Amino acid sequence: MPDPLALLLDEALPPAARAAAARDLAVRDPISLAPLAATVDDELLSLLKEALVATDAAPALSRLAADAATEPHQRLACTRALRLVPLREPERDVVRALAAGVPELAREAVLVLAAHPVDADLEALIRAAAYDSPDVRYFAAVGLGALTRAGSAPAQHALRARLHVETDPLVRRELDRGLGPDRREA
Repeated sequence: MPDPLALLLDEALPPAARAAAARDLAVRDPISLAPLAATVDDELLSLLKEALVATDAAPALSRLAADAATEPHQRLACTRALRLVPLREPERDVVRALAAGVPELAREAVLVLAAHPVDADLEALIRAAAYDSPDVRYFAAVGLGALTRAGSAPAQHALRARLHVETDPLVRRELDRGLGPDRREA
């Protein structure tokens, strides 16, 4: 029997065969797909997303990401893979907690929150906007900007407040962009 990981990674195979291999892997061991979430191959990312969503992998990924006994590289891979799947409240809670953790996990967790922020993420994004790492602050600004565009006055206030104290030029630019031209002054 062919190795499903080898089939998934074989770009010469038709997309349907690769998708079947991804689903097979996701059913057997969704965690085995997590490290592949770092790829820049759009087709592979699409296959991973489809397989992880179809098999409801978010709870397993979030459990491993939160488990301090899990190897750091696996925690990072699982957190990164959470960007590909819809999150329910228990998984979002895990991601919010990771956003306040060690820099590598915090960056990935804030990326997850920034990709599809909801109002309940506001406090985690505000805390992340003050994080030591400019990468984390940048992605927190992205998430706060998305909430602001969706009409969140508290997110808009947080962006404005951070803009007054932020020193990193890239983060400042994202804070300003998040406010938008019609919201910069108030």
